[in-house]
Amino acid sequence: MTTDQLEGVIKIIKGNGLVILPTDTVYGFFTRAFNDTAFKCLESIKRSRHTPYSITFNNTASMLDWYGKVDLVRMQIIGELTPGPVTMVLPYNDAVPDNYRYPSQGAGLRVSSNKVLNQVMDNLDFPLWSTSANRAGGRAPVRYDEIDPSILKGVDAVIDDGETD
Repeated sequence: MTTDQLEGVIKIIKGNGLVILPTDTVYGFFTRAFNDTAFKCLESIKRSRHTPYSITFNNTASMLDWYGKVDLVRMQIIGELTPGPVTMVLPYNDAVPDNYRYPSQGAGLRVSSNKVLNQVMDNLDFPLWSTSANRAGGRAPVRYDEIDPSILKGVDAVIDDGETD
């Protein structure tokens, strides 16, 4: 990703816009977490949710600082699996307002090892909502050319980095 692309994506996200970026597994939607404008934009393009959105952090330490205390077993698992292609599902805590919760689920927390996403996250001081870049129930894209063209019209920027890790 070029410096201009990075600066553009950062500006969009800080302005509560919606971008598509590669992750460790698929291309995903990303927008500012816990912001009503950003959340409504994500909900609008996703159209329906069958699972909660993940909350993506720039590193494991910031994820744990935000979430708070976890038991020793969870701490060991988190330490072994992050950063990487996993979503840690932990019980909801006070950091997740009720209006952003998905019934009977927990908070899905992610720390990516994807270099493009990490460039973005390293320039932000807040977490991002993330979910696969497809309509609910659709196939999650692992390459840019697999993203539904109608979805591309509804986002503010896309970074094509080839096939995901």
